[in-house]
Amino acid sequence: MDTGDMAVDMERTLLILGAGSLGQVVAEMAQMSGRYTKIAFLDDRPTPEKERQYAIVGRTDEIAAFRGEYAYAIPAIGCNEARLSLMKRLKTLGFAVPCMVHPSAFVSPLAEIGDGSIVRAKAAIARQTCVGEACLINLGALIDHGCVIGEGSHIPMGCVVRNEVQLPPMSSFRPNEVVQ
Repeated sequence: MDTGDMAVDMERTLLILGAGSLGQVVAEMAQMSGRYTKIAFLDDRPTPEKERQYAIVGRTDEIAAFRGEYAYAIPAIGCNEARLSLMKRLKTLGFAVPCMVHPSAFVSPLAEIGDGSIVRAKAAIARQTCVGEACLINLGALIDHGCVIGEGSHIPMGCVVRNEVQLPPMSSFRPNEVVQ
């Protein structure tokens, strides 16, 4: 996903941890943002198909070796515990960990989204809601006003979190579930 041989501005480099389906979605979101000119992956289970499509430059246990080459890094792993653990490791190593928000998602300007969180297409996050670090807010999830979503949580497709709900870290639900 490197855009050419020209000199790469370090502030426009992104390393994605995980080249599976979530990592691929994050790469697409990063490309749509126009912010990154160099995007690569660390993946523990590379396949020939992944390697044909994506720049897989190493394994996740090799993160530290890439600090001088990438300014930004984000974990794109479906497992809540692994995603949060990797996000904390990235910060310890000095990477900037962005949140990724799909352009079709609605996030109130009065909401807060933590580092390393991923907000997918058509999700909506209302005012005065705080989404913790390394959360995954999936396709079409709706989070009403005044909620607190604990770090490392996953709000799946179509899930609705009603107003003023406070969720502990690592929360996870079923698709289309209503959380009150």
